[in-house]
Formats: sequence, structure tokens, C-alpha cells
Amino acid sequence: MGAIKLDVNVSCPTGYFAVEVLKPDGEVLEGYEAVKSKQESVDSCKYSVSWGDKKFICGDELKACMLRISLYQGSLFSYSLIHANL
Repeated sequence: MGAIKLDVNVSCPTGYFAVEVLKPDGEVLEGYEAVKSKQESVDSCKYSVSWGDKKFICGDELKACMLRISLYQGSLFSYSLIHANL
């Protein structure tokens, strides 16, 4: 099965960042809510985003999805979508 891992280069030592995975209609995909990925005090050039115990975006979600990245008191420098076979 194909999967995608999301790595980010982010600095928010006094803030937080979070990522939601959205369906094509803009609704949040169940299991990929921002609250499950929220991280505080992160400063990393290759931080692997996870949503609870989910480290990959898999299955039907890969056909069409969008990311909504929220950031408070921080900087997002880049992100990488890395394909993996599980």
C-alpha cells in the first residue's frame, strides 16, 4: 500500500504548529485533526509529523487531499512529502 510521510523544517520555540489533512471538499479527514498533530516548542530541520499513532497518510486519503498548517509564534521554512511503501 502506498503512503506519504510529512517532514517539516519548523522553528517555534515559544509557540506551536499543527497540521490537518483535508478532503477535497475542505472537511477535515477523520483521524488527521490538528489537535492530534499539535506540537509545542519545536525547532527541527526534519520533524516528522504524526497524528496520534498515525505517522503516514495512507489509502484513499492519497487520491486527493490538502494540508492546512497552523503556526503560532514560529516559522515554517519547508516541508517534504515522502512516498513510502508499507
